[in-house]
Amino acid sequence: MENCHSCCQTNLENETQKFQISKNTKITISLFVIIFSASFIVPQFGALKHNLLSYIKMVWWPMLLGFVISGLIDFFIPEDFIFYFLGGRKKRTILLATFLGFLLSACSHGILAISM
Repeated sequence: MENCHSCCQTNLENETQKFQISKNTKITISLFVIIFSASFIVPQFGALKHNLLSYIKMVWWPMLLGFVISGLIDFFIPEDFIFYFLGGRKKRTILLATFLGFLLSACSHGILAISM
């Protein structure tokens, strides 16, 4: 019974570690919030405020759509299935990753990391 508890405890710890935010992400979010807040407080940052708001209005829905699609892929498609097609060390893997990157309009660095 003790072995089952330690097994379940390890799986639970792995699941909670999966959703941690990295230090670089926290720094980036903090800097954005500080600059965004300063654009409302400091009158000389009026153009910055206007540009930030127009950019956010332009990209909020593609970002949300990307998060939803990637969440659905992460939830419904097992890692083994993805590794089967994109995890090999063959030319076919790179060609398939390039084709999928073209269809998904993913950046070349991201799709190469997926294929590696």
